[in-house]
Amino acid sequence: MKKRLAPVALVSGPPYYSITESDLAIDLAVRHGHRREWFVSVPNTSTSTVEEAQALHEALRQRGARSVLVVTSNYHTARAGRIWRKEAPELRVEMVAAQDANFDPKRWWLDREGRKIFFFEWSKTVTSPLGF
Repeated sequence: MKKRLAPVALVSGPPYYSITESDLAIDLAVRHGHRREWFVSVPNTSTSTVEEAQALHEALRQRGARSVLVVTSNYHTARAGRIWRKEAPELRVEMVAAQDANFDPKRWWLDREGRKIFFFEWSKTVTSPLGF
């Protein structure tokens, strides 16, 4: 049995055609040997980290959660953590960095995709407090 850190994993994702990204992600996890009942799809139409945190915060509130592990890209944990702590101040928020095939924190400057990701994430980090 795999170690479980939470009763279920809420999986967020927008709709694409007749299926949501969250349902596709759950299907992928099941194909990799995880139990379907470990996951709950939380479809939403968020277009930003703030909107996604708000949507998931509501789902967590409905479940009576007191803490959350937020899994996101390795380059996104700091900014996402600040957003989550602001949007869900009553929750204990812990961030979990997932590897991203296009971003290696030890060598991001060596390829175009890594530089683009770095640029956009830092642009959002700098402009977010200004309301952009």
